[in-house]
Amino acid sequence: MESMVKMRFAIAILLSLALGACRETPAPSVPEKEVVVTTSPTAVNSRFPEAFEKSLAAHGGLEQFKQFKSLEYTLENWPFSQKGPLTDLQRVDLKNRKVLIEGTDYRLGYNGDEVWVENPKALGTPAEFYYATPYYFSLVPFVFADPGTRFEDLGIAELGNQQYHSIKVTYESGTGDTPEDYYILYLDPESYTVRVMTYIVSFPAFRQGKAVSELEPHVIVYKDFQEVEGLKMPHEFEFYNWNEETEDLMEGARGGAVFSEMKLLKTAFPAMIFNKTE
Repeated sequence: MESMVKMRFAIAILLSLALGACRETPAPSVPEKEVVVTTSPTAVNSRFPEAFEKSLAAHGGLEQFKQFKSLEYTLENWPFSQKGPLTDLQRVDLKNRKVLIEGTDYRLGYNGDEVWVENPKALGTPAEFYYATPYYFSLVPFVFADPGTRFEDLGIAELGNQQYHSIKVTYESGTGDTPEDYYILYLDPESYTVRVMTYIVSFPAFRQGKAVSELEPHVIVYKDFQEVEGLKMPHEFEFYNWNEETEDLMEGARGGAVFSEMKLLKTAFPAMIFNKTE
């Protein structure tokens, strides 16, 4: 499974969260449109909605992002483990999405063929879900330039008394392991940076046999960004519950984490590092 789009992706959070998706009512002045990306993530002329193109540009540009082969960062205080907040070093091959994660007393990874984990009890969350989730959040919005994504421009939406330009991202049938996942990006209407993202998690272990329409949405709020090699990458982010009555975020974050010491590299990591230690 290639994790870039194979989301378990979404990417992301344990059942204890009731994080929310936002109102999807298109603004009358913004026509609704859908685009299917059938080209590869390295294609120069991929077709995206105008607002998404602006978001890519606001974060430094897709062409700039495609120069890099590897990603490395320390994930601090990931709040969704039965063992307490996780802090670990994560390395990702950006071309094939192989992953290596090293904590104080656990290791896990994806070598292109299988997900493996050493000392799963210390990890405290499913390795098959965790290996792909944090890095997916770290690559927003560039990760949505992957093949098989569909875009629907939802126009202007309001969250927390602020207006955003919203875009829904879904997946073509057969894309990855969880093509029923969806994301809604909430862009600053002036800068077009991604400020809020809502999504569902259809990963089997968390889905519990529910239909997509029954899945509780989750919400991630990007508090700030960091400049890395000319790109505006996520730095600190928080998770919120969704208020069904007000159709808005509930007050008070349910947890947050930080991508620190982030590096983008033009060289690839040795393939052997993604294998389990014999």
